[in-house]
Amino acid sequence: WSLTGSNVDTLDMEDLLKVQTMKGSLMIPPFTLSPGLIYQFILKVYPQGSPQYATQQAVEVEVQRSELVAWISGGSKYIATTEPITLDASSSQDPDIENDEESSRSLNFSWSCMKDQNNPCEINGKSLDLSQET
Repeated sequence: WSLTGSNVDTLDMEDLLKVQTMKGSLMIPPFTLSPGLIYQFILKVYPQGSPQYATQQAVEVEVQRSELVAWISGGSKYIATTEPITLDASSSQDPDIENDEESSRSLNFSWSCMKDQNNPCEINGKSLDLSQET
């Protein structure tokens, strides 16, 4: 087996050492290939001791991006107007990043408040602006 193409340099050498080849199979561990890229794998087959009779087959593999997971804890509550509410989205993640803590750090968060589908929340007659990213 071999790997060719412009995306080979995106692979970490430590990850490449985890790739396993067995007779007729190639196993690549999760998180080795980068999402959004296309890799070309080439299989070369020949009788033992006779590489001059080799034949080869190539296959392209496109690594799909996973959908982000938005998770809010502390939501769907009934509270009094005198009580504060904390909504925590720190458990949201990018499934394409192996480490959950790093996954959450790589995300930007933007909050909004709606009374219903078409009307923003208001405080004292003014729209509540939560548009700053965190």
